[in-house]
Amino acid sequence: MFQKEFISYATQKNFANEQTNNRYILSLDADEALSAELSAAIVDCMQHPAHQAYQLNRRTNYCGTWINYCGWYPDPKIRLFDKNFAKWGGPALHETLELNNKASIGFLKGDLLHFSFYSKQEHKRQIEKYSTIAAEDLYKQNKEANFYNCYIKPINRFLTDYIFKRGFLDGKAGLDVCMYAAKAMHLKYVKLKSLLNQ
Repeated sequence: MFQKEFISYATQKNFANEQTNNRYILSLDADEALSAELSAAIVDCMQHPAHQAYQLNRRTNYCGTWINYCGWYPDPKIRLFDKNFAKWGGPALHETLELNNKASIGFLKGDLLHFSFYSKQEHKRQIEKYSTIAAEDLYKQNKEANFYNCYIKPINRFLTDYIFKRGFLDGKAGLDVCMYAAKAMHLKYVKLKSLLNQ
C-alpha cells in the first residue's frame, strides 16, 4: 500500500501509475464499475493489444436513475492505456489523460458504470466543495467574475443541457442534473468574485 500527500488529482494518479509493474493500466474511480460487456472486451483486447490507449463509454447513475441525455452519455473516456504513452494533467478538478502523439486509440464495447450520487443532498455537498476548488483554480488563472460569467453562463448551461442535449427526456432526474450543473457554474464564479474582492 502506497500513500502520498494530496496535491491534485492528476498528481495522485501519476504517482499511482509509477507504482505499477505492468505497462497497461485500467484507471477506475471508487464510484465506478465495469459492465459485463466491457469487462469481457478488456480481457479480449489485452490478449494482443493493438493500441496504446482504449476509449470507452461511461454511463452515470444519478440517485437510482441511469442518465441517457443531459450531455452525460455516452461520455467517452480513455481509461485503459499504456503508461509509457500517457500521463494525467489538467486543472485541479476534472483531470484529463494526456496521450503521447504516437499513441493510437482503440474503442471498447460496453459501459463504465458510474454511480455518481445516491441523494441530492450528497450532490449539493459536492457542489459546495468542488465550486470552492474550481474558484481557486480560476483565481490562479486570473479569470474574471463578471455578470456574464456569474449569471448568463449558468443559464446557457441549463438551456444547453436540458433542451439541446435533451435532458428533459431523463425526467425529474434530468431536470435535477441540469439545474445542479447550472448552480455549480454559478457558485464557482460567485466564489471567484469573493476571492477577487479580498
